[in-house]
Amino acid sequence: WSSMEGFMNSWRRKTLDIPVVYFGMGASTLIPDSGVSFSAMWSPSFVPKPEDWPKQCRVVGTFTDQKVVEASTKKVFDLSPFTDLIEWLEEGPDPIFVGFGSMVIADPSLLANMIMSAAEKAECRVVVQSSWSKLDVSASDRCHMVGPCPHD
Repeated sequence: WSSMEGFMNSWRRKTLDIPVVYFGMGASTLIPDSGVSFSAMWSPSFVPKPEDWPKQCRVVGTFTDQKVVEASTKKVFDLSPFTDLIEWLEEGPDPIFVGFGSMVIADPSLLANMIMSAAEKAECRVVVQSSWSKLDVSASDRCHMVGPCPHD
């Protein structure tokens, strides 16, 4: 919240004509107290809905721009864009998943180098997922980059 407070409050005041909300005003309980629906956009297979979340909060799955495959195939998404990932996964031991979702990384090159160095030192494989910031880890055979993708 702290990084977006100014933008959100400006939008609330200028566009929506509703009062601003400041840190410490009880904003952390606004969603449960108001009954407003809330959707967490990650796969429930990856992180299930916490038991202490209110009824109106749901984990709805990953949003992608991929077309849904016909129900008769029993697939919920098209695997064809991920062929290289599937092949890489089958070539070695299970990797560690490091996801940055929609985070904006200030220095993607520095972070990519850290991840590749850590993978080498730990002697493990790493799947790196990011959507807004492009992390190029292709210099390491231990690392594989994927953009937005379902986690199911």
